[in-house]
Amino acid sequence: MYQSLSKHGRQPYLAQLEARKRRLELYRERRKGLINIAREITSWLLLKDELSLASDASLAKFLIDYYRSHGVSMQLDSSPKARREAVDHKSKDESNSSSSTSSSGNQSEQPAQSLLIGKFPRRTTPHLLSAAGLSTADSDSDLDYDNEGTEPVEDSADVTECLFPDNFINTELPDGTVEEEVLNIINNEEISGTEESVPVSVDPKPEKSVHRMRTGIVFDTCLMSLAKKAFSRCECCNCNGKIDLKLHLVATAMKVVSHCCRGHVSTWWSQPLLEGIPAGNIQLASSIVLSGNNYRKIALMLKFLNMLPVGYQSFLKIQKSHVRPSVTNYWKKMQGDNFLELTHPIVVLGDQCNNSRALSEKYLTYAMMDNSTHKILDVQVIDIQKGARTLRNLESSGFQRAFRCLVQNGLNVSEMVTDADPGLLSIMKSKYPNVLHQIDLWHGIKAVHKRLAKVTASSDNKDLQPWIRDIISHFMYCCQHSHGDTNTLMSRWRSILHHTVNMHEWLLGDGSTAASCEHGPLAVKEVKNKKWLKAGSPAHDALRGVVYDKWLTSNLSYFVQARVTSELESFNDHILMYAAKNFKYEYEDYQIRTLLAAIDYNSHVDCENQRGASGEIV
Repeated sequence: MYQSLSKHGRQPYLAQLEARKRRLELYRERRKGLINIAREITSWLLLKDELSLASDASLAKFLIDYYRSHGVSMQLDSSPKARREAVDHKSKDESNSSSSTSSSGNQSEQPAQSLLIGKFPRRTTPHLLSAAGLSTADSDSDLDYDNEGTEPVEDSADVTECLFPDNFINTELPDGTVEEEVLNIINNEEISGTEESVPVSVDPKPEKSVHRMRTGIVFDTCLMSLAKKAFSRCECCNCNGKIDLKLHLVATAMKVVSHCCRGHVSTWWSQPLLEGIPAGNIQLASSIVLSGNNYRKIALMLKFLNMLPVGYQSFLKIQKSHVRPSVTNYWKKMQGDNFLELTHPIVVLGDQCNNSRALSEKYLTYAMMDNSTHKILDVQVIDIQKGARTLRNLESSGFQRAFRCLVQNGLNVSEMVTDADPGLLSIMKSKYPNVLHQIDLWHGIKAVHKRLAKVTASSDNKDLQPWIRDIISHFMYCCQHSHGDTNTLMSRWRSILHHTVNMHEWLLGDGSTAASCEHGPLAVKEVKNKKWLKAGSPAHDALRGVVYDKWLTSNLSYFVQARVTSELESFNDHILMYAAKNFKYEYEDYQIRTLLAAIDYNSHVDCENQRGASGEIV
């Protein structure tokens, strides 16, 4: 049902209660497709990593196929006795066909899951090097280990190896409610506060993939207590002299420097070094951006933890030298893959993003989206403060940059949908006359409503007030059924002048449509209760002025396809997840966050398209 418009922007089509009801129904449908494996998530992820499978769906399919291929009965019983009987029966069958009877007896005592997983191809799990060569154990274990390998850990791997967006952000947005994301609620059950220790094996060789290493919070007194046990004597050139330990803090990293009584000095870092920088400092700076957080809020959080944050200038430097190249390269690769898929003529939606008051004063973001796949094709960010031009000129500049990118990459753009900006209309007419230009239908609806509100403000035209909603609904219907023809649209549009005076058939037509209304027979009660206008009355003449409005009739050709940019507006709101309101961002910082929003949005679209095509649970 259509609601009245206001100057505050687009109003929802549904009432608040109805929209909330539909959202709850959507959430219930989504929950039906979710599978909760609770505390087995760690084992699930380890198994997926061992089998080198890309997705959870691939692992689930592998387990199901393996389960069926080995002849295990699909009639499952929840009782432990029934499961043991099934396993015993299978082990007996294997013992009859095998020469070794002892192995079959052992298998009969194992659960069914162990029988299956035990035959999977295994891959050695990469090990980690802990502080001073000491083995990493659970927090509740108290074991003694050899104190060998006191040299500092240095990693010569490429710094950008641990900065790819896949390593920090979930490229597939989870299907869940806002409550599930903010309140940590899954299937209406709060996550318990119990903590489980994760065993980590230790290998004498350092792990090259820094982003796969486990991290934790270490207190200085605990670290020094461990260091005094590990570095009791100098090990340089068999000196074996007494040493003095000093602790230095480098943001999130800790450095233990040992001074021997004979002048020997050695250094041990609590983190691997990447190009001389502690890896934790690089990961902290990049994680702030990739997770959509703000530096000042994270620095405040670390202050309460009594932990030193990365300096703001260091944060910007790491962004410029490490994070930005990684994100930009990832976006270009994704963008190139999207361009290769679009070989047919496409319809492109274009719109600017300035829905945040704080951001619109500094930056203008212009994005373009494919209308069929709903993927972001290109995003341009313009610094408003660097130019003295108006915001309208900046929008035209952002549009030209984005559209030029599509043309240079060989995309066949058959139709372009934008807002009703005069500068964009002029650019499309002069530079791209072969591309069909359409305006968002909402601008036409808004124009009709604005003119109706103006004429009904007069007391002479008060009879036209009850017809506003029907007139706008009729305009929408005409645009949606014009079949791309301006004459057909105009013919249907002016038929409202006959309908409002209770005249549903007339003698003369224009040949584009029938000389009658397209609705069915009206009920007697409906005809009686309707407040029909009188032909030639002031209200009817005012409606005629709206129908034949100069701007509307001259721009009807921009609404023949009835295009809307609502999907692109959802992406503009998605940018706020990475660049929140009321926070100041540097230009490069905001540009990176915009690209991350586009990467995340396109990944979510891919996930939804794959699930819709195959029906798999992602």
